Amino acid sequence: MALFDQMATESITVVKADGTSNGPYKATFSKNIMRVFGENVNVDDGDSIERPLPNGKIEMYTVEEATFVRGMSDAADNWKMIVRKDTSLRPKGGGKTTNINIHNSQGIQIGDYNVQHVQSVIESMISAIEDSDASDEEKTEAKSRLQAFLSHPLVTATLGAAAGALIKAAAT
Repeated sequence: MALFDQMATESITVVKADGTSNGPYKATFSKNIMRVFGENVNVDDGDSIERPLPNGKIEMYTVEEATFVRGMSDAADNWKMIVRKDTSLRPKGGGKTTNINIHNSQGIQIGDYNVQHVQSVIESMISAIEDSDASDEEKTEAKSRLQAFLSHPLVTATLGAAAGALIKAAAT
């Protein structure tokens, strides 16, 4: 066991789902595997691991799989933990690929339904204003106010490129 004590240069603490913690434990660490030598380690899948760094920061990991490994002759009993670094900036998992095949179709929508829905609603509002029994002056004022609303920087940022087309539609 003395050999494994020399290899275990990391200090980790296990944080349970209820917020309680146990440790610190001496551990070995390489890429996404941590090992703690000994039988009495209270760790489960889904627990968090705190790993203090020399600069005072703490790295956080999630235990994806905790497995007890019975030692053989010279090897000690240990807990092998496959972990995922929570503070990593690397994307988790692969990218998403969507293939779309369209044949003999009309009214196809690809993209953000919400923006297209907002565009449709505002175009309906403009049509309703134009078709109303209000005076030309009231119609012009209503469309002018709608245009002012759509020109506001926050609204433009929220709607993105669709806002430009809507502003033009409100101006006519």
